[in-house]
Amino acid sequence: MLGHLPSTIIVAMVPEDEAADPLGVTLGASEPDPEAGEPASRMDGETARSARAPSATVEAPRSLGRYTLLGVLGRGGMGVVHEARDAQVGRMVALKLLHAELGGRQAERLVREARALARLSHPNVVQVYEVGRHGERWFIAMEQVTGRTLRDWQRDRPSWRECVRVYMQAGRGLAAAHAAGMTHRDFKPGNCILDERGRVRVFDFGLASQAGETSLDLPASASQPVSNELSVGSLTRTGEVLGTLGYMPLEQLEAKQADARSDQWSFCASVYEALYGERPFADDSIGVLTLALVGNEPRSAPKGSSVPRRLRRVLLRGLAKDPQARWPSMDALLAELARIEGARRTRWALVAGAALVAVTGVVIELWPRTPPVADLADAPDMPELAAEDGQPPSAAALELRARAEQHYVANRNAAISEDLERIAPGGSLPDDPSLAAEVMLWRGRIDAEPERSAATLRKAYFMAQEANVPSIEARAAGALTRNLVAAHTEGVNEWLRLAWVAVERNPWDRRVALEVAIEAAHSVALTWKITGDRDHARALLEFADATAGAVELDDDAFVAWHLMLLSLGWSTLHELERARYWALEARSLLSAVADPSHPTWSRTSEQLGRALHPDEQYAYCEEALRYFDEALIGYLSQDMGEEASIMQLAIAECLWQLGQLEGALARARLATAYWGAHAPEFTMMRQSAHLLVGQLLAALGRTEEARAEYEHLLAIVDLDSSELMRNKAKRALEQLPRRKGQRAPK
Repeated sequence: MLGHLPSTIIVAMVPEDEAADPLGVTLGASEPDPEAGEPASRMDGETARSARAPSATVEAPRSLGRYTLLGVLGRGGMGVVHEARDAQVGRMVALKLLHAELGGRQAERLVREARALARLSHPNVVQVYEVGRHGERWFIAMEQVTGRTLRDWQRDRPSWRECVRVYMQAGRGLAAAHAAGMTHRDFKPGNCILDERGRVRVFDFGLASQAGETSLDLPASASQPVSNELSVGSLTRTGEVLGTLGYMPLEQLEAKQADARSDQWSFCASVYEALYGERPFADDSIGVLTLALVGNEPRSAPKGSSVPRRLRRVLLRGLAKDPQARWPSMDALLAELARIEGARRTRWALVAGAALVAVTGVVIELWPRTPPVADLADAPDMPELAAEDGQPPSAAALELRARAEQHYVANRNAAISEDLERIAPGGSLPDDPSLAAEVMLWRGRIDAEPERSAATLRKAYFMAQEANVPSIEARAAGALTRNLVAAHTEGVNEWLRLAWVAVERNPWDRRVALEVAIEAAHSVALTWKITGDRDHARALLEFADATAGAVELDDDAFVAWHLMLLSLGWSTLHELERARYWALEARSLLSAVADPSHPTWSRTSEQLGRALHPDEQYAYCEEALRYFDEALIGYLSQDMGEEASIMQLAIAECLWQLGQLEGALARARLATAYWGAHAPEFTMMRQSAHLLVGQLLAALGRTEEARAEYEHLLAIVDLDSSELMRNKAKRALEQLPRRKGQRAPK
C-alpha cells in the first residue's frame, strides 16, 4: 500500500528560518515534532514549485562549472541546497553549496565523508555524484529525489507487511553503508524518502562516520549529560549529542562511539513506530526517555495490534540495551524480517539466497515457508502446514529422529546404535521407506570411518528421494557436506545445493534448515586454512546466521548444539564478537532446556571460554578461566578424558598469562600424562602440551628440566615428521642457556 505520492521535492527542503544540522550534510528536513501541526517541509505541489524560485537573498553564482543553479531547495547550518542542472550529462541534481565562512576541520571532515559516500552506489541510498570546489567554497552534487519521507508515508497506517517490506529497502541501504565502513548515526523515518515508483532511499548521512574514526569533532560540551529540559526532537545542533531523540540508542545518548549496531537500533525503533504508531520507549521528556532506555523497558504492544509476536521479538532484539545482544548485523536482521514478511511464499532474496548463490555458483529458487507452529496464532489466516511436493516422514521415522537427536548431542552414539539395532537388526532395513532412510541417515552420521560414512549418507539421500521425503533428503545431503569439505569443495557446494532444494520442497522446518546451514558452515570454516578460501567460509557462516535467527520457544538442546557449532565456526575466522554472541545464545537456550550435566553445557562453556581467550589474546583470561573450569568439571564427570585434558591445557595457558606459573605447570603435566598413557594417537595435542611444559619450566628458571622436555618433544616430533612443531621445539631449545661446549640442535 504505497498510497498517493505527492510531487514534493524532499531533498533538503528546510524552512529558511529553521536551524538545521550544522554538523553534517543536511539532505532533508529537520525531524518534526509528531504532536505539532503540518511542518513547512511538507507542502503541496504548488508550494513546492514556488520553493524552487531563486531567493533574492542567496549570494551564490548562477553556475558552478558544469552545473547551472536554478533555485533554492533549502538551507542549513552548513550551506544552501540548490536545484541545479548538470549540463555535461543533462540531469537534475541537488547541489549543496557550503557557506563561504566554513573552513578548517569542519570542511575537511564534511568533504571526506561526502567523498566516502560518493563511493557508495546503492539503489536504496541517495547518490552523491561529485564533491568539488568553486573558489573558496566547496559544493556537493547529489541525486535529486521526488517523493515523500517515510514519516509522511506511515501516517496512512499501512499494513504490517507493507511496513516491513518498505523499511527493508531502507535497511538494505544501511547494510550497504555498513559494508563500506560507514555508519549513519541519525537514521529515522524523516531521513528516508519513498519515490513515486515505491523505491526507498536513505539520505542525510550528515552524521555518518567511517569505521575506525573517532567521533566527528564533537564540541567539548557534547560529552556532558543531556539536559532534562531539552524536548524530544532533533539533537544534531552544535554542542549537543549527535542524533535524534527517540531514535538514538543509549550508547549514543551518552555520547559514546556509535557504530553499525547503533544504526540497527535506530532502524528497529523506526520500524516499531511505523507498526504501532508510537516509538518503542516512553519519550515524554529526555529524563523519561533516558530512564526507559537505562531500564531497558519498552512499551507494551497496544491492545488489539495485528503485528505478529514473532516480528515484535525480532525488533526488541534489535532494540536491546546492550549492543552485543542485538542482531549480529543488519543483514542478519533483514533476513529474519524477510522470512516473517514472506511467510506466504515471498522470495527469500536477502542474505540466505544471496549467500547460497554466492558460495555454490548455482541459482535456485529459495522460498521461506510458513513460520513454526508456535507462531501460527500471530497469523490465523495461514493455511494448514502441508508439503507441496513431498511426503512427511512416518511417525516411526519422526520418533527415531527425535530420540537420535537427543542422544547425538549428549555424546551417546552407543545409545543411537542400540536404537538402530532394535529397529533394523543386523544391518537390515525396515519396510517403512521413510524409516529406512532415517535409519540409514543415522548409521552414516555415527560412523567414524569417513569414506564409509559418506557412502552410507549417499544411500540415505537417495532412499529419501525415492520415498519422496524431503526433510530426510535435506538432512542427509547436509550431513554429506561435513564428510567432503576438506578435499572436495565443489562436492560440498553441490550437496548443499541439493539439501536446500529438498528444504524448499518441504513445509518450512527451521530445525532442518538450521541443521543443514550450520553443519555446512561449521565444516567449511574448520578447514578454510587448508582450502585457502576464507570468503567461502564466511559466506556460509553469514547464511547460517540468517537461518538461525533468534532462539524460538520450541528450540531444544539439539538447536543449542548447532548454535555452539556456529560459534566455533566464527572462532576459526577470528571473528570473536560473533563467536561470543552465538555461544551465549546456546548457553541461554541450554539454561532453559537442559540440565547442567548435559554434555552440550561443557562444550558450550569451552567454546565461550575460547571466544574470550583466543590464541595470543589474553585480555579476558580471568573470565575465560571460569568457563574453562565449568567445562573441565563437566568433562570429568562424564569420563571424557580427552576433552578434559584439552581443558587442562587451556587452563594452563590462562594461568601462565596471569603469572601463576606453578599452577599452570601442574595443569600442563596432567595433560601430558593423560595423552602419554591413554591417547598417544593425539600427537599434536601431546606435542603442544610438552612444548608448554618446557616453556613453563624455562620461565621458572628450571633450565635443565626444560631442556629435557624440549629434547623429548623433538624425539616425538621426529617420529611424526611435524615440521612446524619441530621448528618450535628447536627455537625454544636454542633460547635456553647452553651447557659448556654444547652445540646448537640440528
